[in-house]
Amino acid sequence: MLMQLISLMEDERTTVQEMVKLIMTDQVLISRILKVANSAFYSASGQVDSIHYAIVRLGMREVLNIVTGIQVLSMQNRDIPQEKFQAILDGALKTAFLASGLARQLREDPEEAFLGGLLLDLGKTVILSVAKDFEIDESLFDELMHSRHAEIGAMIARKWNYPESIQNLIRYHHNRNFGDIVNKMIALLQIADQAVRSPSGKEIDPDLLGSLGLPLEAVMEVHSKAMDSFNQIKSM
Repeated sequence: MLMQLISLMEDERTTVQEMVKLIMTDQVLISRILKVANSAFYSASGQVDSIHYAIVRLGMREVLNIVTGIQVLSMQNRDIPQEKFQAILDGALKTAFLASGLARQLREDPEEAFLGGLLLDLGKTVILSVAKDFEIDESLFDELMHSRHAEIGAMIARKWNYPESIQNLIRYHHNRNFGDIVNKMIALLQIADQAVRSPSGKEIDPDLLGSLGLPLEAVMEVHSKAMDSFNQIKSM
C-alpha cells in the first residue's frame, strides 16, 4: 500500500478520487485515517465521516505521512530486542506529531516536519537491526547509537531517495545552528525531540525556545494534542 501511495503522489495528475480508490481497498486503513482526521490535531472544523473529506482536510502528503507512521509502528524484526526497537519507533511517531503541530504554529511546512520527526532516529533502527549480524561489541554499539546515528540515518535516507531536505534534517538534527544562523526546522525538531523525552518540559532548552519565539506553554499544549493522536494510532 505505501509504495502504491508514493507512486500516486509522484504523479502530478493524481486526484483525490484516485487516492480514495486505493485507500478504499484497505478497510483497516480507512478506519485509521478517519480516526486521525478526527483527532485533536485536525477536528476543529467538525467531524469527518468520509475518506474523501479526510483526504481533503489532511492533504495527500499528510495521508502519506500517516500511512508511513502506521507502517513504522508495525515494523518487527525477531532478531533484535523488540523493547528497544519499539521504544525508538514510538518515540519517532510522537516526535513526528509534535513537530508537525509546532510547524503549524511557526508557519513552517507541517508535512516536512512530520516526516523529519518520524525519521530523525532512522540510524538507530538500522544500527539496532545489524548489530547482531556483525557481532558489534557493546562499547562500539553505544558509540554508534550515541554519536553516529545521525550520519548513518542520513546515508540510509539518501540511499532510499528521500528528499535532500529530509536527509539534512536527519544528518544535522543535533546541530544548534550554522554560522549563528538558526535553522527553524531543525530547531523545532530538537524541541519536539526534547519534549517527547521530557514530558514535563523541564529539559527543553530555553535558548531553543527563544530562538523560535515559542513559549513553553505553547509547546506543552501541542504536546498534549500530539500524544492524543499517538495514543489513537497505538490503540488501532
